[in-house]
Amino acid sequence: MTASFGDKASSLVGALGAALSARESANGTSPRSGQPVWRNSYYEGQLEDRIWRPIGIGRQRGTRKGASRLAGAVLKAARALDLRTRKERKGKTPGVRNGVLGEIGIAVLETLYGLVDYATGRLEPAINTIAERTGYSYSAVHNALARLRDRGFLKWIRRSRKTENKGEAGPQVVQIPNAYVSSP
Repeated sequence: MTASFGDKASSLVGALGAALSARESANGTSPRSGQPVWRNSYYEGQLEDRIWRPIGIGRQRGTRKGASRLAGAVLKAARALDLRTRKERKGKTPGVRNGVLGEIGIAVLETLYGLVDYATGRLEPAINTIAERTGYSYSAVHNALARLRDRGFLKWIRRSRKTENKGEAGPQVVQIPNAYVSSP
């Protein structure tokens, strides 16, 4: 039996890609550094001053009172969205217990509003910290963060930090906790 054109093309592309990456690695022109960090990571301090803003409503921006008013409004909207989508989902799929955010998503959002520095908007907890505070597992919190981001309640940037290992063997960059921004 003869191979199809698609099979031949994919094997050719795979072989070409392997040859190019081997050549790039050999002469040092690879766009990948080989460091153990996520792609699209920014160095610490590179973007934070542009994304973090004082938390609050109106003239009370950056105060505890203004921030608690904003947090209350956002949490109310999140709960309403979850309740509405739970009812819609129950009509289509019997046995569904959660809306699009879920109980864990609401708990994570509450925890984030409890951890934010209202005056600067600085919010950079590790996922393990959020998991410990909420009492849920790492993967449940990670999935809840993704749902909050997908629904517009939260944004984040991945960050890394240069190490002091210049000229030594080992990683020159390490991953650090994400920088979060509450969207509303």
